[in-house]
Amino acid sequence: MKKLKNIGAALLYIGLYFSVQTVVVLIFEIAVMFKEAAALMMSDGNIKGLTNIIIDRVKENEVVLTIAADVVFVAVVWLIFKIRKKKFFAEIGLSKPDPRYIPDAIVIGATLNVVISALFDVIPFPQSWWDSYDAAAMSLEEVNVATVIAISVVAPIAEEVLFRGLVFTRASRGLGIYVGAVVSSVLFGLMHGAIIWGIYAALLGLIFVFVYVRTRSLFYAMLVHFSFNTVSFFFDKISVSMIVISSILLVAATADFWIASSRRAAPAAGPDDNNSDEEKQ
Repeated sequence: MKKLKNIGAALLYIGLYFSVQTVVVLIFEIAVMFKEAAALMMSDGNIKGLTNIIIDRVKENEVVLTIAADVVFVAVVWLIFKIRKKKFFAEIGLSKPDPRYIPDAIVIGATLNVVISALFDVIPFPQSWWDSYDAAAMSLEEVNVATVIAISVVAPIAEEVLFRGLVFTRASRGLGIYVGAVVSSVLFGLMHGAIIWGIYAALLGLIFVFVYVRTRSLFYAMLVHFSFNTVSFFFDKISVSMIVISSILLVAATADFWIASSRRAAPAAGPDDNNSDEEKQ
């Protein structure tokens, strides 16, 4: 029964995330509808084109809407735990960081970006997959303050809270740590939509789970995620020297991270697994 409740809790958090996304976009669409409809009526314009105007406004503000939805989601989860008199940080595994892991986490994230990008460039994916990926990434091509905040700050926090802090911990209690890692990572990949984007996001999800379990803190998964996303702003093309240097640094940082975290690694997921008598949802 406890296993089923934990699996159900993981699914409910996924549902909550997408519900918040939907509500935020809906509120924005309603606001645009009233504003544009009033403007069209006052100028004797054709109100029949209002739907296209709303769609265009949503596309133009996609990044801002994503930031808003992610912030609202984290706030709602915090409020849920507050109402239930549970500690938010403990429930998602966001414990006090140990500075020992910080350099390794940053290097792992940054070099992973280079290595995975280089690897995917040589894999013979169908052209239709690349076309779908390019179309999905168009909204992120313009580098501005909103894009940087969304990709480097908000996404690592919100996505780690959801997929590692909530979904992985609950799914692993119901399905086991390895199945929970795969389930949470596959869901993380599916959320990214385009096939290529989804594949590498799923692979990254497994790495984020590994970092989380080894350190017993969601902070480092966020940091690796932050470093991975942020480094994309610093280069357009990958040279052979970048690949070689990044590969060497990735191996060195991973080895050092493994050794440093060996004493803290645990076989089970979640920040409070020793409290088996207390049900977590």
